[in-house]
Amino acid sequence: MKKYKETYIIGVDHGYGNMKTANCCFQTGVTVYDKEPIFKDNLLVWNNKYYLIGAEHKEFSADKMLDEDYYILTLAAIAREMNIAKIYSVDVFIAAGLPLTWVSEQREEFKRYLLKHETVDFNFKGRDYHIRIVGADVYPQGFAAIVNHLSDFSGVNMLCDIGNGTMNIMFVNDKKPNPNRCFTEKFGTHQCMLQIRENLMRVHHAEPPEEMITRILRFGTADIDGEYHWTAAMTVADTSINYMMVDKFAELINEKSGGKISVDIYPGGQLGNTTEFTEAVIGGSIDIGTGMSTDLVDFIPQFAVFDMPNLFDNTAQMRSVLRGDFVNVMNKYCNAGGIQMLGYSDAGFRELTTNKETHTLADLKGQKIRVMTNKYHIAYWNALGAAATPMQFTEVFMGLQQGTIDGQENPYMNIVGNNVQEVQKYVVETNHLGHIITFYMNSDLYNGLPDNVRELVDACAKAATQYGNDRADESIAEYKKTCEDAGCQIITLDDSVLAELREKAEPVYEMVREDLGDEIVNQLFDAINAAKQ
Repeated sequence: MKKYKETYIIGVDHGYGNMKTANCCFQTGVTVYDKEPIFKDNLLVWNNKYYLIGAEHKEFSADKMLDEDYYILTLAAIAREMNIAKIYSVDVFIAAGLPLTWVSEQREEFKRYLLKHETVDFNFKGRDYHIRIVGADVYPQGFAAIVNHLSDFSGVNMLCDIGNGTMNIMFVNDKKPNPNRCFTEKFGTHQCMLQIRENLMRVHHAEPPEEMITRILRFGTADIDGEYHWTAAMTVADTSINYMMVDKFAELINEKSGGKISVDIYPGGQLGNTTEFTEAVIGGSIDIGTGMSTDLVDFIPQFAVFDMPNLFDNTAQMRSVLRGDFVNVMNKYCNAGGIQMLGYSDAGFRELTTNKETHTLADLKGQKIRVMTNKYHIAYWNALGAAATPMQFTEVFMGLQQGTIDGQENPYMNIVGNNVQEVQKYVVETNHLGHIITFYMNSDLYNGLPDNVRELVDACAKAATQYGNDRADESIAEYKKTCEDAGCQIITLDDSVLAELREKAEPVYEMVREDLGDEIVNQLFDAINAAKQ
């Protein structure tokens, strides 16, 4: 998605198997209901109808304009891109594609199809969107991938774009596409799946489900004998609590399953940034993910309750809440958002680092404090009298080194992990936010597991999250010593100052109430009060 003047250009690949945008990929499928369905994963509401997006596969048709389905899928694709950019009301220009040899015949009709409603108001995954479709254009599929690199194609070249329902072929001779040698064949991965199904039926005399065939293609096994091979993603390094927790889970479940369940772990953003891999877990192309609670707010807004500052008096209280009845409240929203929460761990609290000795709110006034790009965090630090400065984490060290910011806030794990102690004089234990680590699985995968496997997953996840907390406690002590050895002074605030911090956080509480409603906020406060008893 790119912005040109006041219009956002969004490229959408209307595949027969999957819808694709620059940042998202989801299964092409729509199920329509006149009444709100029981299961609400990826629910789009428009014109008083309810559409489950990604449900099943749409039947192959050379004409994508036969019904409303591809229009609904287009709205879902636009919404996913808008949500990533955190914008919910925009002017949109759609860039779409059609198979090479079909473009000339269908281009104008497909444009009219995409432009049939100038303004569209709809709800997707619980969030309202308003778009004005100001234009659309249609391009040959596949060719877009090389159009800016034609100078590299000397001699005779063949471009082959293999999709789910079609295969597009184009010859490029001496850096020029040959319009007389373009072919669109009604053959793709869907036909391969049909062939696999026929072969399995011939051998085993039973029709295998599509999910089984998909896993054959992805992993070389259909889990027929109870063998499971899962992929876990994270952006943090293999020294993080996240990694330690998931690695322990992988170790335990492999051991307790007798080697029948294995987990491949990809740390350090190998499978994409936080938004990308979270989207992939929800979509089912990655099985397991781990991040922090704030990372999930864009996908499940109710996680913003954990962005309310100064909620917990200590880590024991926080952990009690994250293992109590409030988990069931959050699970409802998690399941609706396409994930099954396996458990929560933490890295203690987020703390302030600064080069100014800070004991009171007066000492904090005017300090430029780096925060995440999160409206609740920004509002909190501004309320404390500081100058909240949103910045990418990768830019923090240089910002501190060059003096463009005075301080930053992070858990000890990230402070030491980013060598902040080398350029800061003080660590102020504000304990303003719990650094809550989330550990989750694709909900369809989890719900489709046999009861005994699901029970094993739950047991190993529980043990792994406890292990994560134990390692966090050990690591925090080590990290504190690292900070002190580097010359940092650790400042513990008086109880009266902590009370002031909590009082200043009240406007943020009201922001969250306004966004989420009173019910979930009150439920969290009830859980915290119960944990104090």
